[in-house]
Amino acid sequence: MIQAYIDYWKNYANFKGQSSRSDYWWVFLANLIIVWVLGIIGFTGALMSYAENHSIHEAVKGMSIIPMIAVIILILYLLATIIPHLSLVYRRIKDTGLSGWWFLVEIVYLISGNANHLGGLGNVAAFDSLISLVAAITLIVIYCQPTGKFDKKN
Repeated sequence: MIQAYIDYWKNYANFKGQSSRSDYWWVFLANLIIVWVLGIIGFTGALMSYAENHSIHEAVKGMSIIPMIAVIILILYLLATIIPHLSLVYRRIKDTGLSGWWFLVEIVYLISGNANHLGGLGNVAAFDSLISLVAAITLIVIYCQPTGKFDKKN
């Protein structure tokens, strides 16, 4: 797991080559653990502060420094992992033998999965959620495939 995570950062913007199934899932697990830990620390502190103050404005002012730092680190970490994530996904898709065009499914997923958070979508939200779900299922199936599964030679 540690070597896969080190390789993830070494290949920060490397869209050439391939990434094995285990490389992808170990990095996924490591990122999940990091995000959960930072999220739990940050948002638990924020919720506790909100419960004491009953106001978002007062909660932010009354929040202790450790949860604030955790939230800031979480946001910076999520921003820092955008490009490495995209390069890992691209290499994983190529490793299965699929065309690089399948990478567009990841882009559709990222856009549709985050569009609801931007607000103002109205009736489009249900359709957008369906697109996000279909893209997510498609990506999980691709990520679980062994190396060369879709090679034209097989």
